[in-house]
Amino acid sequence: MRIFISFLIGVLLTLVTSAFAFFWAQRNQIEFRFSWPSSPERVSESSMTSTSDEAGTYAAIPDESAIPAPTRLEFLSGHLRQGGFLRGKAENLSAVLMNGETIPTLKDGGFFIGFDRDQAEAFELQMLSDVSETEISLKVAARDYVRGQVIEGLELDMISNARMGPLGHDDFLPTDEQIAADVANSSSLELSQVEQQRQIQTTKTERQQKDEALASRAEADGILQDWLLPMDPGFRISSQWGAGRVIRGENKIHYGLDMAAPTGTELRAPANGVITLAATGFYYDGGIVMIDHGLGLTSIYLHMSEVDVQKGDRVSAGQRLGAVGATGRATGPHLCWRLYWNSGAVKLDPAGLVKHEN
Repeated sequence: MRIFISFLIGVLLTLVTSAFAFFWAQRNQIEFRFSWPSSPERVSESSMTSTSDEAGTYAAIPDESAIPAPTRLEFLSGHLRQGGFLRGKAENLSAVLMNGETIPTLKDGGFFIGFDRDQAEAFELQMLSDVSETEISLKVAARDYVRGQVIEGLELDMISNARMGPLGHDDFLPTDEQIAADVANSSSLELSQVEQQRQIQTTKTERQQKDEALASRAEADGILQDWLLPMDPGFRISSQWGAGRVIRGENKIHYGLDMAAPTGTELRAPANGVITLAATGFYYDGGIVMIDHGLGLTSIYLHMSEVDVQKGDRVSAGQRLGAVGATGRATGPHLCWRLYWNSGAVKLDPAGLVKHEN
């Protein structure tokens, strides 16, 4: 009898949670759907019991000690817009799916979801626990982007006419063809064929290092923090995140936020994390630092004149990383600040994570 009463209490809690979620969703224009699992496989056999009476045997029900409370979902912070993100936490969470794809979660139920520059307006979020499934329909607001920004002053060897094409490719991870075209069209290096091949191979190795850094999954809690700016106020935004740019006739999207400041300006970690790449002299990026903040979120710092951290270092919010510079593919001293999620598949606006004081 006690087990049956506990089961009824669990059902009532589920109904109350569903009602609250429904009214909250109506107010916030978010659609919630809550349901019990359609099959008993979510509960292990060791936790199943059978109950009998004069009429025979009931279907197996979970033992009360194996019934976690229904999933309680809390959205902590975020921006439901292209380039934005959503941070949340759910109790008794076993998995989170975005449009059917599983996303990583923390042991305490924390999760992070990023929205790409061209994220479709609507998507489905599923929160799974051992006894329940919550489906949420969310709408992501579209953004207007700067288009046609002309960037002058880059050396010809950094720009290849062979890379003319539709708006969209990302120079941070250039293809083999893009690398070969840039090196072959170098006007200032005057490389021999042997030297060109050596430079091409070196640049491919640099791309591989960046790929490996983006694949990192370190234990870090920076993803849950309110972020700091990577430098003191006084800088100038020289190129907006997500802008469509024209460089010597080439159309492309800029997935970084460019912050112009004098060479030597101190750069600091915006949140806790683990250094996954720290190097100087990269062909495109110059001095580069990459930080894994947890759950597949990586912040990136390019064109640095000084790099004062090493791969494997754990850094805290506000800790020095190095200094602003104009190394690599740059027209002047500035920081190109990037934020990639899910191994680089999703590019986010880093300014969205910065805490703004009222």
